[in-house]
Amino acid sequence: MALNIRKIAAQRAVHYKIHIKKADFYQINNRNQLFYIA
Repeated sequence: MALNIRKIAAQRAVHYKIHIKKADFYQINNRNQLFYIA
């Protein structure tokens, strides 16, 4: 049971990291677009 919880936690952590990377990427893109507009 504990192993299963650990596995789920690890999967969530990986998913969360990917999500954060995507969010950072979009923020950088938006910043670049703002510079192009200005």
